[in-house]
Amino acid sequence: MTVILALVVGFVVLKLLKFGVRLLPYVVVGVAVMFVTGGLTGCATRPTETVPVVTVLPPPPIPDSLLHCKSEPSVGRLATQRDAARYVLDLREAGADCRGKLDVVGGILRSDKANAAEISPGSK
Repeated sequence: MTVILALVVGFVVLKLLKFGVRLLPYVVVGVAVMFVTGGLTGCATRPTETVPVVTVLPPPPIPDSLLHCKSEPSVGRLATQRDAARYVLDLREAGADCRGKLDVVGGILRSDKANAAEISPGSK
């Protein structure tokens, strides 16, 4: 493109020289402006888009012992209040076991999420 422009400008300058030198400074300035603007636009590039990098880490290991709760006690034969009280206590113990294990698993997952936020790019 620049070569063609130079040839055209050269041809115009030669034609103008035939008619006189009065217009030559204006032509030279015009040609210089064309080359400078052509050169500046030829090197222009589009700004690049930055794409955030997301690293997906595997979940932390959770021991099998935390994935299983005590079984719910069977109702069985509740002949006396003592039998009913034992059943209620066993039921509460099984519930407490599950809640305790769930709290531990939640703590593991929350700490892993916090660690992932610390190592992720762009985190503050």
